[in-house]
Amino acid sequence: MKPALRMVLLASILFSAVWYGWSMPLSISLKYWPVELVSVEGRLSAGEKQQIRKAIAGHLNNGFILLNLNDVVDSVMELSWSRAVEVRRQWPGNILLSVKKQSIVARWNDSEYLSTSGQVVSGPDGLGEELPRLYAEHSDGIRTMGIYGDLNRVVQSTDTSGKLKIIELHEDAQGSWQLKFESGLTVTLGREALNARLTRFVSVYNHSLYPKEEQLLSVDARYRNGVAVKWVKPLLKGELLTLATQQMTGNGRR
Repeated sequence: MKPALRMVLLASILFSAVWYGWSMPLSISLKYWPVELVSVEGRLSAGEKQQIRKAIAGHLNNGFILLNLNDVVDSVMELSWSRAVEVRRQWPGNILLSVKKQSIVARWNDSEYLSTSGQVVSGPDGLGEELPRLYAEHSDGIRTMGIYGDLNRVVQSTDTSGKLKIIELHEDAQGSWQLKFESGLTVTLGREALNARLTRFVSVYNHSLYPKEEQLLSVDARYRNGVAVKWVKPLLKGELLTLATQQMTGNGRR
């Protein structure tokens, strides 16, 4: 229906309502004034826009005039990744939505995601395959995101090679933290002094391990003054070689 003709029809409906008195037929007539187009604005993926359209689909049955915009906002806000929603009508039959989402920065326990604030949010399938993966047996998203942020800053400020990129952080059932780098190397940090232990590892990596990166399998940084390295092909009978920034004086680890 052409816009001009539609405006004439709407005016006729309103005139009839005034002439005969407000009544149920008016609501029924207005309900059949259809929503022709839903436009979604914002930095969203195609999957996220599809989620929005699916969330509000039931409200569109009320028609363009009787559509409750507050209900539309509430339905979109129920999508855990949305942060701010604005909705308005555009005559003669379009609904415009502007949606801002929380910035998703990590995958959380395989099936969900974490925002920059550490809030657990959901997202469409296939989102963020390149994002770091965070897992925690005891800690919530806020604490885990905080630890990840601290460790990432340590790497960025101390890694002179530019090769270390954290792709995974994991807390096990004992509360011990382990991270994994893009090269496949894993580093166990334990339960305490995580930043200091990672700083020590990066120092050893810069000075001794970087040239042998392809031979590295895992590193245990829970020692007081050094790290224990496990190689892909054992260099020694026991597979462990202790490297220290200084002579090791402690023998405990946590």
